[in-house]
Amino acid sequence: MRRRALAVLFLVLAAGCARRTPPPVMPASPAFPDFVQPVPSTALPPDLGADLQTAWAYLQSGDPGAADRVYARVLRAAPSEAAALAGQGYAALARDDEERALAQFDAALASEPELASALVGRGQALLRLGQSADALESFERAQAADPRLNLAPRLETLRFRVLDDLIGQARSLADKGDVDGARAAYERALKASPQSAVLYRELAAVERRAGRHDLARAHIEAALNLDPADRQAHVLLGEIQEADGDIEAALASYVAAQRIESTPELDARIASLRERADLARLPEAFRTLASRPEASRADLAAALGLRLPGVLARAPERPTPVLTDLRDHWAQAWALSAVRAGVMDAFANHTFQPDAVVRRADLAAAAARVIELLAALGDRRAGEWRQASVPFPDLPAEHPSHAAAATAVAAGVMEREAGGAFEPTRAVTGEELLETVARLQRLAGPLAARDRLGAGE
Repeated sequence: MRRRALAVLFLVLAAGCARRTPPPVMPASPAFPDFVQPVPSTALPPDLGADLQTAWAYLQSGDPGAADRVYARVLRAAPSEAAALAGQGYAALARDDEERALAQFDAALASEPELASALVGRGQALLRLGQSADALESFERAQAADPRLNLAPRLETLRFRVLDDLIGQARSLADKGDVDGARAAYERALKASPQSAVLYRELAAVERRAGRHDLARAHIEAALNLDPADRQAHVLLGEIQEADGDIEAALASYVAAQRIESTPELDARIASLRERADLARLPEAFRTLASRPEASRADLAAALGLRLPGVLARAPERPTPVLTDLRDHWAQAWALSAVRAGVMDAFANHTFQPDAVVRRADLAAAAARVIELLAALGDRRAGEWRQASVPFPDLPAEHPSHAAAATAVAAGVMEREAGGAFEPTRAVTGEELLETVARLQRLAGPLAARDRLGAGE
């Protein structure tokens, strides 16, 4: 029994005299060179400070388990020590345990929000978890917290990656009709790339889909401030303005887009909108012309100006007499345009007589003069129509209105009445006048529209 006791005592003494394993020395080639060593922001007792150094040496020697145990020893003495919590985060990262790493880095940041090493580690964990945008934010915070860190190359690469991911996500969500999700993705993308006119424009399209036109306009204005030559932004702004009933503003936006690049679709939209804008400025009497039994000279001038502005603008300009009865009349501009182009005449007493009823002979005269202008502009058909021989039982060939009536009928813009009669003195109905001018517009084709960048824009 005594021998056994002596043997035990010998073993205890031998163990006490044995040399402790020395802590590892920091290797020349760290196992994890992208890790940033957590350093306490306040002075620690020497033994805890030494333990932190030992733990980091274990980690960079490739032994994250030993490092984690030493960090745990520090935390038993100082439970909220951010450097030790961040160290455990790196030890977890070294063992590919991203979830635990993220939890430890978050715990470290809860204790010390601007600990750069914890922010870098958190960014690395988030990257591995596929959360690029959150990782970028963490790296940016780390760079701001410690400008000595050289994170610029990583940040630049990550910004492109995050931006590409967010844009793809935003567009996919928008295509699926998830307006809220798309909006959130675009807003995050703009944080990564605040100078992108395209992102503002695409976000505007999302807001427009949601019916939030005020926000959409604000985003388009931001896009155009960044890139005034963004044609699509001008078009989108015009569409929103048109939907809101702001015709004049929409027209200005479409013309701005047209100046950058013209397309047939945009040209047609501008022509249609100009006609709407012109109609909106006309009195109610003209807007109900189609239902009226008689049309006036003012109606004819306005219809010609609305439907054939390009033809009238291209006509050789004639001296315009002073027309004493047009002052303050709603059709003044249209009447002057028609007289200058030669498609309508003033009377000898310097009046236009805007309220006088239009007869069929008057309408034929205006139509024939438009066809004459088309001939001068190169329309070969117009010459054939002007030479056509069309008989009328009520309008002999020597009658002053016969040539104009024959031209109008040959061109298909007016029709003979029962028995082939022309009825030159019959009053023209509003519907008949509008149909005749519409047929002239179809004959004129592209010439009917204003010059692409003509006056009045």
